[in-house]
Amino acid sequence: MAAGERLGYSLRDGDGPDDLLEYFRLASDVLAAGDAEEPIGKDLADRFVASREKVSHYFEEKDT
Repeated sequence: MAAGERLGYSLRDGDGPDDLLEYFRLASDVLAAGDAEEPIGKDLADRFVASREKVSHYFEEKDT
């Protein structure tokens, strides 16, 4: 299941919280750099790590 479906957002359409959309934009940039075998700059790496920390609560398992 795609992250957007699991989280209840249409992320590909830009539907979702701004922090989550930014996280996936940054993740895309990181993956693109890796695919191109380019180094990931410190600025991008730092922004990605900070963004990942901000959105971690979306991915935590909920007690039912």
